[in-house]
Amino acid sequence: MRALGAVIAALAIAGCGTAARSNVRDARRTGQGVACSFAGEYKSLAQLRRDAASVAVIEPTGVVATRVVSGLPMKDATVDVIELVAGKRLPATFTLLGVANPKLDGSQNCSPTIPTGNAYLVYLTPFRTRRNAPPAAGRFWVVGGPQGNYIHTGTPPPSDPQERSFVHQMSDVGRSLPQRISIADARRS
Repeated sequence: MRALGAVIAALAIAGCGTAARSNVRDARRTGQGVACSFAGEYKSLAQLRRDAASVAVIEPTGVVATRVVSGLPMKDATVDVIELVAGKRLPATFTLLGVANPKLDGSQNCSPTIPTGNAYLVYLTPFRTRRNAPPAAGRFWVVGGPQGNYIHTGTPPPSDPQERSFVHQMSDVGRSLPQRISIADARRS
């Protein structure tokens, strides 16, 4: 039970929040599972943008590192920036922390899912070891877990910034967010 509590706390730091709404999945297949709670559900792109330092279109490189938090494997993916959409400048390549781990049941409801071969429009916040600590270089979270993650099937993303080709990741939260957005929509948020 302590391990599960630590995972929930770790995911809370990742932008998932705490306590208001929870989702628990059956972990029979792997023997390990994740349950997460969300303090708030984002209802607009403006709310996501307010909590994000940067908004970008990214592409996973396929490099994924596993770190163990309280006995559970957590996945971190290396991604390339295709385009900075809004906010603070980003490194050309950085680590996206806490992406969904297909070996953990329920992970996709707590974390962004970013398989290779697609482009993603993501709302990002830098990783900090403590609340008031400076940001860790080259390490970022997606705001609100799956809430701040939109997928464009295939790469590259559309050349027309008005094309609403980015589809919201399905999860138990963020249902009031637009289901399809464009790069221009994200810029205006």
